[in-house]
This record gives sequence, structure tokens and C-alpha cells, in this order.
Amino acid sequence: MSWSDYEYSTASGQPVRLYEFIRGGTRYYRYTNADRAVTAGSQTWEPIAISDGGIASGTDDDDMTVTLPADNPVAELYDGVPPSRAVRLKIHELHYGDADVEVKTRWVGTLTNRQRSDAGVAKLFAVSLAATFGRTGVRLTWGRGCPYALYDHNCRLKSADYAVALTVTATNGDGITVNIPAGVPEGYFSGGYIEFTADGVTETRGARVHSGNAINLFGGSTGLTVGQAVTAYPGCDLTAETCDAKFGNILNFGGINHLPSVNPWQIIKVF
Repeated sequence: MSWSDYEYSTASGQPVRLYEFIRGGTRYYRYTNADRAVTAGSQTWEPIAISDGGIASGTDDDDMTVTLPADNPVAELYDGVPPSRAVRLKIHELHYGDADVEVKTRWVGTLTNRQRSDAGVAKLFAVSLAATFGRTGVRLTWGRGCPYALYDHNCRLKSADYAVALTVTATNGDGITVNIPAGVPEGYFSGGYIEFTADGVTETRGARVHSGNAINLFGGSTGLTVGQAVTAYPGCDLTAETCDAKFGNILNFGGINHLPSVNPWQIIKVF
């Protein structure tokens, strides 16, 4: 029987939901609301107590709420510092017993938050892929400071050229202590970021302040341990002086360094 035959059958259809969470494009968590494991293609979906708020068509509601055990690995990702990269959610559906194992994708979106509703139960909130298309675009503005993000396509610097391999020697909650190589100046990593691997996924954390061998991090040292390898990248304060002296990238500087301080639209009374 085809998918349509099962779907519109009076009694033969046995719809089963498949929930696929994708973290960093490399780590997958697959669950089903069936009472047993489901194999589709080469993947196995683990049976757990999972459900969703339903999928409506023809409405403006782009949100999705998924309920699952609070000790589920996906729910625990949002204990403390959330993942630095978006966790994608795909909801598929198939009919149990379908010999062709025809899977239909019903919903695609991104997790935004988690809430513990009852004891042992967590709710994951997600927004659909279509909803992200409605975001307001970022406008390029004129100013003395550079409007580009460090290492982006406008800045044109390659982050790999400035990567510094470090090892965590201590953690203090607010940040980490590392083995800064000789010759690295004070504040070199301020405004930059570090990368490290957690559960097979590359995580990113912003560097607030670099002083001596200590790097204060946005999000603190959660998930980092002594002896762990991290990669640090220097930061930029978006001024022409730093762009030139620190990176030698003044030709790609996006700010207008000599922008007048007088607003041309301001009404000035001469008399």
C-alpha cells in the first residue's frame, strides 16, 4: 500500500511520529512516540514519552512545543549555557507496518528555549523554518567604527590564520586559565572567542576579557574542564587603529574614519 492508502484508510493507518534533533550538523538525536523502536532507512528511532502540540495548516502560528522527559539528553542541553549553535528539529511521520517505510517530513524548525513544566517533564519550544524568513534584515550603516563582523566575508580575514591552540589549566566559573604562549600581548583575545569540542560538537564561546593567562568568557566555564584543548581567536574593537596595527587589514576596514560629527540634517540657527 502507498502512503495515501494508509493515510486515507478507515482502519489500516497507524501513524507514528519521528522526532529528529540535529545539533551542529553532526550530532543526531532520534526519538519516536511509538511503543517500540522504529527503523526507517538506516536509522533507528528510540521510543520515549514524547509528544507535540500538533501541526496546523493555513494558520499564522509558526511555533511548536514538544514535551519529553526532563532527563532527556536534548532537554539537558539547555541546563545552564545553551548550545552556541542552533539545534534543528524535524518531525517526520510514517505508518507502522508500511512495507515501503515511506517517511513524510511534517515540520522543520529550530529550538529556541526549554521549560520544565512538571516534575520529570520538560517542554521544548521551537519556531518553524518559514518563520525565520520574516526576520528584518540588517542594514549597513555609516559610522567611524567598522560595521563588519570580524572574520566575515566583508572583513576578509580568515580565522584559521589567527587560531591559537591552548590547554585549560584551571576554571573559575567566570572563565578559564590557559597556557598563553610567550609573545602574545595583554588583551589579545579580548572581544574574540574560543572553540572547543563537547559531545562531538564544536561549541563557541565569546571572550569578554583577556588578562594574563586568564580569559573571562561569556557564559562562563560551564562545560570546560582542566586539561581540555581549546582554540582561541583574537578579537577586534572595530577601530581603524586596531584593524591596521593588529591585523594589517586596513584596506578592508569598513568604517568612515573621518566622518564629520555634525549631522547634515540638523537645523542650525545662524541668527
